[in-house]
Amino acid sequence: MIVRKTDQLGRIVLPKSTRKHFNIDTGESLEFFIDANNQIVLRKYNPSCSFCDSYEDNLIFKNKNLCRTCVSEIKEIKS
Repeated sequence: MIVRKTDQLGRIVLPKSTRKHFNIDTGESLEFFIDANNQIVLRKYNPSCSFCDSYEDNLIFKNKNLCRTCVSEIKEIKS
């Protein structure tokens, strides 16, 4: 366990070993939220699908995130 104090602006520094373990590079976006157990969760930002909000198997098309399921459904409409 690693303990860090917040600074005057509420910031914390993630230890280098933690950044390395989770492959977090300088300038990379992270998101945080409070889960159902009232715990703060911090994770690498992974934008959801613009249509269904899925976080899995997303592609970027014209600056929009789309999951493969929605892409398949769009292909069916187009046919």
